[in-house]
Amino acid sequence: MEQTIDYKGYKIEVSYDCDPLNPREEFDNLGTIAYKHSRYTIGEEEISDPIDWLLNKLDKKMASTMGYDNETLHSLENLFFKQFGGFKLYLMDHSGLTLSTSPFGGIYGHFDSGQVGYIYCSLPDAIENWNLPKNSTWSTLVDNWFNKGQKITLLDIAKRILQCEIDDQAAYLSGEVYTVSIIDPDTDEASDRCGGYFGDPEKSGAIEEAKAQIDRY
Repeated sequence: MEQTIDYKGYKIEVSYDCDPLNPREEFDNLGTIAYKHSRYTIGEEEISDPIDWLLNKLDKKMASTMGYDNETLHSLENLFFKQFGGFKLYLMDHSGLTLSTSPFGGIYGHFDSGQVGYIYCSLPDAIENWNLPKNSTWSTLVDNWFNKGQKITLLDIAKRILQCEIDDQAAYLSGEVYTVSIIDPDTDEASDRCGGYFGDPEKSGAIEEAKAQIDRY
C-alpha cells in the first residue's frame, strides 16, 4: 500500500520497509508461539505432537479413554484455554504466508491453510507483566491500555496484547511493514523518515503521526 499524501504543503510518502525487524526476534513479547510445521519457523516453541504437547502443558497423563484423535485434541484445547490466555493459530501458504487467530475462508483458505499451533501466555507470566499480587486471577481487573480510564480483566487485556502480537507477525510475514517519510517542500527531500510500521498505515497510526509532526513544524 505505497502512497503519497499531500498535507499542509508537505508530502507524506508511505513505502515498503525494505529491512523490517522480526517482531518475534527483536521485540519483548508477552506471548509464546508454539507451532508445528515442517518447512517454516513460525514462533519460539516447536511442537512434535499437539496432544502430547497439551498434556505436558496441562500436567496431565493420557487417560485410557483418550485416543490420538480430534475429539481428544479439542477437549484438551478447551482445558488449555481455561488455564492459559491465548488463541489457536492458523497459517495460509498461498502467494506468501499469512498468520491469523481465525480460520481462513474462501477457496484458498480451504486448500492452502490450516491450524499451525497456538499463541499463549500463562497466568503467572501475566501477573508478573502487570506487576500484580501473586494471588491475582484471570478475572482480576486492571487498567485498560486500549481505553484509558476503564478497567478490563487480566485475561481480556492479555488476549488483546496477544492479538496485537499476531497482527504484527502477520504483517511481517506478508511484507506489510512500512516506512513513512515527510518530504520538505523547500528541499524536496525527506526531513523525517521512520520505518517499522506494521500493517495498514492508517490503522497503525503511521500517517496520523506524520501529520502531527507536520503540525509541529
